[in-house]
Amino acid sequence: MIRSMETTSNTGSEGKAQSSRRVSFGDGLFRYERPGGTSSWVCRVQHKGNRRDFGLGSCKTVGLEDACRFTGISRSTLYLLIARGEVEVIKLGSATLVLTESLRQLIERHRNAGSSLNTNTDPKAPG
Repeated sequence: MIRSMETTSNTGSEGKAQSSRRVSFGDGLFRYERPGGTSSWVCRVQHKGNRRDFGLGSCKTVGLEDACRFTGISRSTLYLLIARGEVEVIKLGSATLVLTESLRQLIERHRNAGSSLNTNTDPKAPG
């Protein structure tokens, strides 16, 4: 069962509150989500009354909703980019996960080319 935990607030350099949240996946597994779209996995273990948090590293994948939110593109545009092979995904059960490195490369390609995303509906069209 996935449940959202407490939301904490930090003050950014501009004086605006930036929120981060901890999402529990059960059995001591958490994902800390920070402003700017970064997140990391943490495993919490308790032994003889002592609690320890072990960092498991950065997230290598995000869900479709988060991928759209982080890049600012619509879900339909994301599906077109996936169909064209411009964004790499993996299927894990019924979940579709987008590789964050693939999103970073997409943004870099379009930044360097100085172009916007072509939303032509034909996935085989050059773009």
